[in-house]
Amino acid sequence: MDAKIISTKNRKAQVTLFVIMALVILAVLLLFVALPKIKIPSVVTKISDPSSFIEQCIAEAGKKAVNLLIENNGYLEAPFHILYQDKKVPYLCYNKNFYQPCIPQNPLFIQHLEKEITSYVKPKISACFDSLALEAEKKGDKIELGAMEVKTSLGDKVNIIVNRNLKLSHLDAVSAISQFRAAFSSPLYSLASLAGEIVAQEARFCNFEYLGYMILHPQFKIEKTQVGSINNQSIIYKIKDKKTNQAMALAVKGCSLPQSF
Repeated sequence: MDAKIISTKNRKAQVTLFVIMALVILAVLLLFVALPKIKIPSVVTKISDPSSFIEQCIAEAGKKAVNLLIENNGYLEAPFHILYQDKKVPYLCYNKNFYQPCIPQNPLFIQHLEKEITSYVKPKISACFDSLALEAEKKGDKIELGAMEVKTSLGDKVNIIVNRNLKLSHLDAVSAISQFRAAFSSPLYSLASLAGEIVAQEARFCNFEYLGYMILHPQFKIEKTQVGSINNQSIIYKIKDKKTNQAMALAVKGCSLPQSF
């Protein structure tokens, strides 16, 4: 009888041990699954790799700026515009007079976009440098920062270059960096170039043959919509990059005819 009791206790102990082991294994597996989702604050890498930290900051701010410009049709603050589907659509070509073709309102549209990106990212990049300096001071390191210059250029990629002297002294080691940069893909340049082509043809011919353009450039989808009254009519062009599905809109008003026509 005693042997049976001991045997039963052993089995219970073994079952308990197996349950504990199973729970430990399950906990380890859950940890491995969750680990990639745990974000380590970037503050950890600021001092060890200041260049990567600042360049990541530039890229994040730049992408936000570009997306905002596309969503808001090329402007952080809309200038002269028309409301269409509850969104502000800027007039890129306009003439209030009858018969006369529209006049380009922003002939340097790409340069305008570059300036908009620069103005948006500059304070955010400056804040990243301030955060880096604060972290260095907490660790007892010495950091020296020079004047900052930000340049943006649009092309196949968005390129943002930050010129700023940074000197970091850690114990007996001194590191110096003078330039930081980031580059990323965006359809902003191609959409802006298409907008410029539309404006150029509307200003010259009072028309843009969008169907033919789409045949030659199948990467774009273009929609043309007439809005307003007969004698105060505008055209809304919606241009979309098919690869990214990102789209912008622009308004044109020119070559209007009096109501009698």
